[in-house]
Amino acid sequence: MGSKEQFIADLYPAALKVSKETGLSVELTLAQAAGETGWGEKILPGTHNLFNIKADPSWHGPTKTFHVWEIEHGKKVWKDQDFRVYGSYEEAIADRAKFLKENPRYGKAGLFDPGTLGNLEKEADALKKAGYATDPDYATNMRAIYAGRTMRHGIELATGHVQEAGHTAPHATTSTSLKQGAHGDRVHDMQAELIAAGYAKQLGSTVADGKFGQHTEEAVKAFQRDHHLKDDGIVGKNTQEAMHKAASLADPAHAGHPVFRDALAGVQKIDAEHHRPSGPDSHQLAGAVAATAICTGMQRIDSVMLDDQATRLFAIQGELNSPFKQVASVDVLQGLQTPLAQSTQQVDQYLQQAPQAQHTQGQQQPDAPQPQPAQPGM
Repeated sequence: MGSKEQFIADLYPAALKVSKETGLSVELTLAQAAGETGWGEKILPGTHNLFNIKADPSWHGPTKTFHVWEIEHGKKVWKDQDFRVYGSYEEAIADRAKFLKENPRYGKAGLFDPGTLGNLEKEADALKKAGYATDPDYATNMRAIYAGRTMRHGIELATGHVQEAGHTAPHATTSTSLKQGAHGDRVHDMQAELIAAGYAKQLGSTVADGKFGQHTEEAVKAFQRDHHLKDDGIVGKNTQEAMHKAASLADPAHAGHPVFRDALAGVQKIDAEHHRPSGPDSHQLAGAVAATAICTGMQRIDSVMLDDQATRLFAIQGELNSPFKQVASVDVLQGLQTPLAQSTQQVDQYLQQAPQAQHTQGQQQPDAPQPQPAQPGM
């Protein structure tokens, strides 16, 4: 087990305790902590602040100030913000529950309604409705994080036994195959895995619906071909195991996800400016942009710009007028047609072939890595 699994194992007892006391979903608590901290690797130093909760006037405990970015009116803005400091992870998890209960907008959004409280996706939808998250796929992403192998192994490490199939470990491999016509939670979890692995385009949606139809079969076949499996569209044992291990740039557990997240924010901003809805094509274009940026040594993307002919997209690290800025570009049409899985493979190969070069280049960056931003409204 690695440090990511140990991080979940460390959180699990406290998350379970607070869940029993409040009724809040332990699954969402763990997924949220993993997603917001990069599996414990990007916690604001010296804070134990798992959820990036700011020190608003209601907070009377210790604080620390960090220079972080937020999205305001579609633009990335850097500012100094005070964040709450906790003595332990358990204090942070308990305060999250207290914060949600005492903030009326979460109650108005239905977070504590019967049928929602304790349900990962419904709670995530309520948080999004209340303004906690701006990502339209927030609930699906949280479910994908919880359904992942890293989470499952972390819980196994905490509990001391292998997780069985079911609500507490949707990712465990079962002997029952899934094929067209199936429906239910297992199909939903499998679709979430496909989305997280970069197959939203083939699936025809960035949201799992739990129904195994033609588009799901096409996505399964594409996954099987990419992973050198028999492309029969049936999710048997080998396909299930391969899905459990897969992770795309869209998965917060992937090393390239922070750059992908920057790219996607820029692409979605351009979509909005041109009155286009964001969808699977946007994710594919963002994946192509992120892959090109990472493979040219960029550590983040501060701006994404479209040329006057709308044929090339430029990713920029640094100030636009700086002579030290880094730039990467992709052909828009080609990027739209590049599967996210292909971009992920490109990044994986680059990271495997040049780990030392990545490390050296990271040391030479003029700007130190910044803490992850707080979610809007916290």
